[in-house]
Amino acid sequence: MLTYSQEWHDLLYVVQNGSLLVTNGHANSCNLFDLYCLDVNRDGGALTAYVCYSEARWNLGGDIFRGQMLALALCLIFAIPLLLATAYFYVAIPRFNDIHGKALSLNCVNFAIALLLESIFQHRTKGNGSTDDTIVLANYAEYFILATFFWLLVNCVNNCIHAWYFLPRGIQIKMGGEKRTFALYAAFAQLSPLAIILLNPPHADHTAVKHYFFVPIIVIISLNLLSFVITYWGFQRVSNMLIDHYITRGRLSGTTSGDSSLANLPNIRQVDVNRAKYMTKYTAMLFVVMSGVWSVTIATYYTTRTIPILYDILFGLQGILIFIIFICLPRPFRTVKGWFQKNHYCGCHPDPDEVDLRRNRNSYRVSGTTNGANNGAARESVPLNNVTVTKVAS
Repeated sequence: MLTYSQEWHDLLYVVQNGSLLVTNGHANSCNLFDLYCLDVNRDGGALTAYVCYSEARWNLGGDIFRGQMLALALCLIFAIPLLLATAYFYVAIPRFNDIHGKALSLNCVNFAIALLLESIFQHRTKGNGSTDDTIVLANYAEYFILATFFWLLVNCVNNCIHAWYFLPRGIQIKMGGEKRTFALYAAFAQLSPLAIILLNPPHADHTAVKHYFFVPIIVIISLNLLSFVITYWGFQRVSNMLIDHYITRGRLSGTTSGDSSLANLPNIRQVDVNRAKYMTKYTAMLFVVMSGVWSVTIATYYTTRTIPILYDILFGLQGILIFIIFICLPRPFRTVKGWFQKNHYCGCHPDPDEVDLRRNRNSYRVSGTTNGANNGAARESVPLNNVTVTKVAS
């Protein structure tokens, strides 16, 4: 508890609206409090005021608050444009523009809007929690945050469906079916959090526990973790099916009865399996980032009933990490780079001498010299600086 007294040369004034104005003897600083207690010394008649630390938090920590808001602003300056850039790339680049890419794109857009609303909320409340004027703004931010988690759930469930239904049956999704599926996903991911917010009327009392907001996040994190385990089992099953199909084709090919039996086998394409594993891998990295940040946030909230501005800064860093994972890591970066070169954006042009060693990696090998025989097999060499890429003809 803070104490101000006329005996210590503090000047105390009760202003017209009932607030307490406190200035020092030199009148070069002042504080204004809404909640306080007054006492009068019977001996000298000096007036003394008592103020709780919670009421004086923004006065004592003004410099700390301004520093936190500056750090938050710097994070948002980078995070919001990077999130929007990620969303644009996953819509504009054809190789990214599937259900997974569209879901990630809307995830980034929702998160960027949530960060912007949360920063406006913190500026208006000065870190003191919700008020009557800002409670609606807080609900808007909560809606978009919940939407990001529902889109993450959509990606996890979509990967699980691929591992257990589409890949084992060799089913290729047509454009019309993909559009209908994405429309259902979008309705689920955007309307579910809206229903949660509308069914829970806002409370200006910042001490009210927000179970309606944090419980769905906990449930979604648990469902995502379960879906990853189920998806892993599905990929193991598909890998075993691929091995069995290769063995069966080797035994039965070339015979009349064998050809008819092979025709009944599902056409499991290795490229589709690799694509599904790629989507699951990057979705798992997104899950680790989001679940890690929000697990700490939820634990802090249920322990202290507050969410410090520091966690808003972590949310901004989360947006930067999303850009790094889905754009800057080697595989997506090569796709983005190839798209820039193909369309000649920003002065980018394809290098005619560039060789991608990751393509046809089963057919190519790298040797340090250009000489030497290969047991009479024909050789096809492509020079790459001091390294020679050699293709061995079968």
